[in-house]
Amino acid sequence: MRGSINVVVSLPLNDTLTNLLIYEGLIYLISKVPAKIEASGITIPDDGLAKAYSGLSNEILNKISINTVGKNDNSSIERFLRGLGISGRELEEKLESLSPDDRRRKEKSRVTNYREILYILNRSPEKLRPITNSIFIGATIRKNQMIIGDLKNDKGLALQLLKSERYTGLTSTEHKYTTRQLTTYVSPEVLMLALLGIYSSFVYRSSNTYYFLFLSPIEIGEILYSNKDARTMLLIRDKAREVLEQILKRHYNEELVALEIYLNAKLQEALAEHNVRSASLLLLRVEQEGQTYKLYEAIPLTILQREGRESFAVVEKIIAPDSIVLDRLRNSDSVEYNNLMSVIVGLYRYVILDDRYGIYQALRELHNAYVKVGGDEKLRWAAKRYETLLWELGRLEKSL
Repeated sequence: MRGSINVVVSLPLNDTLTNLLIYEGLIYLISKVPAKIEASGITIPDDGLAKAYSGLSNEILNKISINTVGKNDNSSIERFLRGLGISGRELEEKLESLSPDDRRRKEKSRVTNYREILYILNRSPEKLRPITNSIFIGATIRKNQMIIGDLKNDKGLALQLLKSERYTGLTSTEHKYTTRQLTTYVSPEVLMLALLGIYSSFVYRSSNTYYFLFLSPIEIGEILYSNKDARTMLLIRDKAREVLEQILKRHYNEELVALEIYLNAKLQEALAEHNVRSASLLLLRVEQEGQTYKLYEAIPLTILQREGRESFAVVEKIIAPDSIVLDRLRNSDSVEYNNLMSVIVGLYRYVILDDRYGIYQALRELHNAYVKVGGDEKLRWAAKRYETLLWELGRLEKSL
């Protein structure tokens, strides 16, 4: 049909960074343009990518700071942009037009950051209309290469960020890939989706550590195959991303359970506003090591809507990154350390397991922590802050 593109999706829906970035970009795309999802594929307008890229927010773009690395990145990006008709003096002019913070040299002739690629595409929507009426998103294996998309006669694009796992350990009853390493190459259309995925999922950078927050494969599957609303789920995820950014800026390195409790407390209003009972998310930590990227950690996060949103305001105060509880937990030699760990367990039972006994446990252990520090003149400041939390938690306990 003229004026539309059929997107055929057969890529494994798993928790690898490459696949998540591609699916994230696809979900972001269908949340921004009219899309018809059927078993045979997803139909989008032929100017869908152009509209999605032209609507990127400068505020979010300015936060994205992911380096391109190595000669392969440079050559792949140059070929990608050249294929869109962006090269030579036009490329230089677009790079020079970026904000002063992005200009590390008087004259820039090549891209050094994914933010710059996104800026260029954001400012070149007329270049983004695919020449084909079909986009294939699937994986095939050729020798030692994992090909994602339809390359036809083109050479694939190989970026280090999309090779963080290198598909080591692929197993199959038909192919012997358990101990072989496969290098990932993508088509230009797939790269366009992956770049949207970077824009949509990037959370924060600390030195050479990068954090991305995705909808889980379960949520993605429900959007694509069970008519779950993409726009609503991305709104919930984006709220979680904002919270996580603030947490990570404080170098919050506490137990995962504390992070999950805090996210649940902060997102209750958003869940209720959009009538979402639960959201399954995945936080990925990626490290840049020299000229490569490596995926180091994948943290599943479950957000559940609970009754009595007012009670979660109290929980939020107790578990906030700058709270006295987490401040004292950062030192395992704190005299009340074990009691505070029990406070966290109690809050987990209440927030995640919907067990109100958890509040009683948290109240008891917070009181024990207060008693332990109350007799030490040097810790009176901590005792006063515990006393304030005890008063608020006591009010919550009486209301249950």
